[in-house]
Amino acid sequence: MSPPPDVPTLLPPRNQTTDDNRSATATAATAAATSMSPSERLVALSVMTTLIACTIAGNLMVMAFIAYFRHLQTRTNALALSLALADFLVGLLIMPYSTMRSVDRCWPYGGGVFCRVHTWLDFSLTTSSVVHLCCISYDRYVAVADPLRYPQRVTRRAVALLLLCCWLSVPVYSWPIMSGWYSVGVPDGPGAFPGCREVCPVSVNATFGLANMLCAYAAPMLLMSLTYAKIYRLARAQARKIDAATAGLRRLGPADGAADDGDGGRWKAAMRREHNATKTLGVIAGVFVLCWVPYFVLSASDSLLDDATRRAAADISNWLTYVNSTLNPVLVVALNRSFRNAFRATVACRVFAPGFRTADLFNYDGSER
Repeated sequence: MSPPPDVPTLLPPRNQTTDDNRSATATAATAAATSMSPSERLVALSVMTTLIACTIAGNLMVMAFIAYFRHLQTRTNALALSLALADFLVGLLIMPYSTMRSVDRCWPYGGGVFCRVHTWLDFSLTTSSVVHLCCISYDRYVAVADPLRYPQRVTRRAVALLLLCCWLSVPVYSWPIMSGWYSVGVPDGPGAFPGCREVCPVSVNATFGLANMLCAYAAPMLLMSLTYAKIYRLARAQARKIDAATAGLRRLGPADGAADDGDGGRWKAAMRREHNATKTLGVIAGVFVLCWVPYFVLSASDSLLDDATRRAAADISNWLTYVNSTLNPVLVVALNRSFRNAFRATVACRVFAPGFRTADLFNYDGSER
């Protein structure tokens, strides 16, 4: 029996109920997919966007300096240029998409192929950055340990082979990641992220993870640490010899020491430049170790963590590895005298002055017009 016509119904129209249910479902799905409040999401997006901009701009600046100034076009800086390119690509191709994955948990770009391409480039480019630092440590070791034969040992062909090694990670990672082998047996999928139609979790199986950690990160880190420890000892011994030679010349006086103003003076100036470059690259290697240690710790303790903690720790450790690409150009410009002077000249708008492209940036004091 139907109700009297003057009795108002308490149920909303059918289509309104459906819309409300869909809205509530979408809200619940969003809340389930991400644990961030709107204010936290805004802060995270602001920080990550700033890091992306600094990574792209900083590495682009280093590449422009090396390409423009003849003084910076050395064999060592050929490796530095390639490193800046790898870090630039991390900021351009990896970090923007990782931002949305970290903030929203979902993968809004559709399809599993693009997720695999992103993962492939992520592993390839960050590993390439690590191998670059290893090759640079070898270059610095030869420059400090055997400076007289450096041009004969680090030839253009040797630099080309080092650059080839630096970029081998791109084809090496292609098969295990694009074929999906790297994540075989990993349970993460859309069901692990409620409310997400597509996900792109940073999860690898034990075999791939162990091989990647040992070969791509732990071994290069150990090699760099040992190399720079030996370089540090050699550099200190050479610095003491330079100081002793300088003190001896002062005791001889200007007449007897005049002969050293030629080749000896140039050699000491060259050694100062080599030591400055070595110190800069040594600090960069040290920062690399600090940025990558959390990744190693997470890889070792992954099985001991629950899902929520593991995902949060993976986000933090991944972004610290990206921050390494942000800091590399900052450290180069801040610590290397030639790059620092190139930056000063650029800010002062003197880079296009006649003959400035071939200026000696190491001895630039800002007074040239």
